Amino acid sequence: MSDTLTLSGGGSTTVATEELLIDAARLGATQTKAEAWLARIRAVQALDTGGSTWAEPASIESLGEALRQVQAFGDEVARARSALVLAAESYGFAERTVTALWGAGAQLGAWAGGRALPFLVVPAALSLVPIALLGLLVSGALGVPPTRLPALLAAWVHANPGLLNSPAFVRLVRGAVSSGDEFAAGLLRVPAAAALPTGRALGAEQGAAAIAALAVLAAAAGNTALRETPQRVHRTAPPRPVRPPRGVGELAARVPSSAAGSPQIRLERYGGAAGTRWVVYLAGTADFAPTPAGEPFDLTANVLATADGDAASERAVREALAAAGADASDPLLVVGHSQGGLVAGRLAEAGDLSVAAYVNLGGPLGAVSAAEAPGLSIEHSEDIVPALGGEAASPTELVTVSRRVLDGADAAAPLFAAHELERYRETARLIDGSEEARLVEFERIVRDFAGSAPGTETRWRSERLPRPGG
Repeated sequence: MSDTLTLSGGGSTTVATEELLIDAARLGATQTKAEAWLARIRAVQALDTGGSTWAEPASIESLGEALRQVQAFGDEVARARSALVLAAESYGFAERTVTALWGAGAQLGAWAGGRALPFLVVPAALSLVPIALLGLLVSGALGVPPTRLPALLAAWVHANPGLLNSPAFVRLVRGAVSSGDEFAAGLLRVPAAAALPTGRALGAEQGAAAIAALAVLAAAAGNTALRETPQRVHRTAPPRPVRPPRGVGELAARVPSSAAGSPQIRLERYGGAAGTRWVVYLAGTADFAPTPAGEPFDLTANVLATADGDAASERAVREALAAAGADASDPLLVVGHSQGGLVAGRLAEAGDLSVAAYVNLGGPLGAVSAAEAPGLSIEHSEDIVPALGGEAASPTELVTVSRRVLDGADAAAPLFAAHELERYRETARLIDGSEEARLVEFERIVRDFAGSAPGTETRWRSERLPRPGG
């Protein structure tokens, strides 16, 4: 685990660690002070320009020496700051280059896979026979029925999660998710020279939309997987007083867990001279089954939220706000973990609500590109979930903070350990202690948003209802 935060976005092309950026800012402030001292020394020297004899020669000489010393000090500080800024720019260039290389590799691989697919169908079908024989041999050697082999494979993956928990695998997934158009071009026999330079036209949003469309088409055959249902939203407890959040760490600490049956939405209402304001906290995915059951924060809502469709989780937030008495013009600060982070981004992007700022804790935010409100996205390097959004077309106002949370001691960490809410809460607390300018500014937005007077908290739960007609 590392306490090092790496920042990108927020209108800057640099990518650098928090410490490097803070040191560069401190050197800049020191350089400004040195320039102020130089101006003061020169002003004192100017008093003798008229031939006045008020000062002793030794004093004049001392002023000249002070000027030279401060000038040398200022030049040294300027050189050090320039070196740090260059390092940050080089860091950003290297990061963009590595990302581009991963993306290019994924694009080429997707195009080659699409082009080769027709030739692989027959061999793949023929290979089922030796694969089946191999499975029988393996099951015989292990002394287990063949039907248990998939379960054994899944158990092996869970017992050896190093691959899926690695930053390299996360990069590969992010590039692959963004390469749907290259795969289609290869399948349609479009030459690589024409297919690859066009950029990413199909990514996570379009892929999720295609999956949702297929689910609708399959409904005629009785399919209910990935099909939205009606829902009802209700308050789970009486209102109670709450103090305003004072930083990103407190926001993350108040995000609901995704435990089954728990309230998924927490609303905090604050009032003052500026009118009513709301802080909205959203839980992550609670049900990963493909067929909707009772939980709206599920796989179906994940797919539709990625596709920018009518996701139950987003509808639940809007219904809870309406039931709590929120007006469309009331400013919102929206915070969410996992699917909740994606919904926060979608609400900021929609434009019909007054989202003043939003925070994403490990959600697949790559499909969100048009949000104009200030945003903070926290993404762990070993967390595969943010990568499922593909390569981000990050809005200018979005600051992304990444951190490695698994190290050698976590080699046997369970799958998705880097995605756990508590680990994101740890990173959020580190952000509160940062002196980096963009993080300090976002923390100011959080502190100023709700004011200082206590507010009222309510908790809400959404539940799916049976689909009309069965």
